[in-house]
Amino acid sequence: MLKQDVNIALHHFLRLCMPLALSSSIWAAENALAAPKPNARSWLAAKTLRPSPPTPLPERERGARTPKSALVPLLPLWEKGLGDEGDLFWQPTSARNLAITHAVVQLQGLDVPIPRVKGAATVPLKLLEKSQVYTTPVMVGKLTKPFLIDTGASTTLLSNDLVTTLNLPGRAVSGDRLASAVAGKECASMKATLHELPLLTLGAAEIRGVNGLRFETAAVPDGLAGVMGMDILQQFDLYFNPKAKTLNLSPPTMLPTAVSATAIALQKKLGVFLAKLTLNGQGPFTVLLDTGADSTFISGAIAQRLNLSNRQPAQILGFCGLEPAEKSLLASVKLRQHEQKNLEAIIVSSPILKLLGVDGILGQNFLSQYQQQWRFTPSTINGTKADGSLVLSAP
Repeated sequence: MLKQDVNIALHHFLRLCMPLALSSSIWAAENALAAPKPNARSWLAAKTLRPSPPTPLPERERGARTPKSALVPLLPLWEKGLGDEGDLFWQPTSARNLAITHAVVQLQGLDVPIPRVKGAATVPLKLLEKSQVYTTPVMVGKLTKPFLIDTGASTTLLSNDLVTTLNLPGRAVSGDRLASAVAGKECASMKATLHELPLLTLGAAEIRGVNGLRFETAAVPDGLAGVMGMDILQQFDLYFNPKAKTLNLSPPTMLPTAVSATAIALQKKLGVFLAKLTLNGQGPFTVLLDTGADSTFISGAIAQRLNLSNRQPAQILGFCGLEPAEKSLLASVKLRQHEQKNLEAIIVSSPILKLLGVDGILGQNFLSQYQQQWRFTPSTINGTKADGSLVLSAP
């Protein structure tokens, strides 16, 4: 058991406004939203959504019912109408100008053990619908459920359904140990509990002693048990193969000398890993490398420095409501020798980036273009001491 500060941030699942753990796991929702499942959950009260005029909706267009006082049980952007009995109804609308972001939550002074891992495995990856982020099946005790694989999460996040199904005991996180920076202004408070999980199994790999965070006012969508964060992932070497849609987890190794010349140096902060890159030939800038982020995000100050034009209005749908943002195009994003051109970026003015002290977040619209070998063992790369390394190669 180690005494340590546990720094946790919440991401928001694509189209479902889900909070994840530390620093970003952000998705930019650019396509129209798919029709919902009746039991899908959202994290925003009805007043935070964009309402249409209060007229009855045709029967064929009606979504699931919800009492006026309940949290909206569907997707982030939904047209609102009143049914014949005064019930609220929701139907999907375009998310073209919506970007989904997160809240950063910091827990201090908690005794949380480091997970214990054994073995290695190659597990299948599945894209979350209409996104570039991946889930994988995890056996939790005797249940097999999908978890998001998230290098932008400092800790593991649990769904309310999983906690209830397994009847997991938990301990409340007192308010004096919870500080947050969130997008939106609608949250009066955020209550959280920590729960110790039974044995987790990914293929032949076993993970014991995991403590996951559950928020009362935020639930993971139906069918997803939670988010696997860096508290687990950094206990392994990771090899992502987007083309084959597989993830290999193996015991930690040192960075081989043969690839050190091309490796990307990672620095650890608040439980996640940062790197430096150039944008439009300028920099270096510091970003969070985030497999749980669908898009790439930059701060308003960096956008101004880059003199980005052709900005289009967008909105950040955060844990606590809507905030204005913009989207634009980056002519070049270069991480060491690896470059992507004409990459979309969401411009945000967020306390979340300030808390991390980063200029932005590099998401899967860049990372998924490569095979990725992550190591979280200290090394020296081009004379610089690093807390970890990332080696990218052609898919």
